[in-house]
Amino acid sequence: MDVLGYKYSIRYSDELKDDDVPDGILFGKCETSKWQIDINSAYDRINQETALVHEVIEAINSHAGLELNHQTICILEATIYNMIKQLESNEDTQGQC
Repeated sequence: MDVLGYKYSIRYSDELKDDDVPDGILFGKCETSKWQIDINSAYDRINQETALVHEVIEAINSHAGLELNHQTICILEATIYNMIKQLESNEDTQGQC
């Protein structure tokens, strides 16, 4: 996946954990130094999709030096994901918004 010209690999794993998170389980993880996004495949499709959107925003945030806080990234994730789903459901409108 291309993110601002960086070729990210997307990996799916059902054992995505982090000791810095309260329950230790992650939905996703972005490693900008490795150009890699990991998604927790133990979750359902919607959670995997939202995690991917979230981690792509994290990558953009890092590479563009935006310095967005986590709450802002979460708001962008929800908004962009909902927009994508609305566009998918309106595919039969032949490109009309």
